[in-house]
Amino acid sequence: RKGVWGVVDPYVLFELGGQRASTTALYDGGEDPDWVGEEVLFDVASFAEAPTLRASVWGASDGLGGAADDQPLGRIDEGWRGGLDVLELLEGMAPEAVELPAAAPGERRTANGRAQACRLPLRGDGAGDGTAQLEFEVIFCEGWTADPLTP
Repeated sequence: RKGVWGVVDPYVLFELGGQRASTTALYDGGEDPDWVGEEVLFDVASFAEAPTLRASVWGASDGLGGAADDQPLGRIDEGWRGGLDVLELLEGMAPEAVELPAAAPGERRTANGRAQACRLPLRGDGAGDGTAQLEFEVIFCEGWTADPLTP
């Protein structure tokens, strides 16, 4: 549980279009917490109306995450816009076969969509020495009822 920020159980909170979703809090997340295989889904009618994805890393005070006294550890703030402009990120990308996270071990899912990997520095008072980064993938598939964000 001791990492860049000291003893914490980190989790990532994503916000898009007035919706909020988070990863699980990782007990003993270590110096390089990893949420591989976790999905965060948003149902978005239009990125034009809500293009900014906000992501912040928190330390869970109760080991679960989402408590009022959780500690902010850092946030993405690409171009000082308060988050990541998803519309700009996906703009100009041609649709292609995108491999989606598997719902079950050994399962392979693909869809016609757009995907972009992101590795962004964390900013803020709790972001440590400035070397902490959040790495995730934005996947958008038109016609789906949700857009998976895989941290």
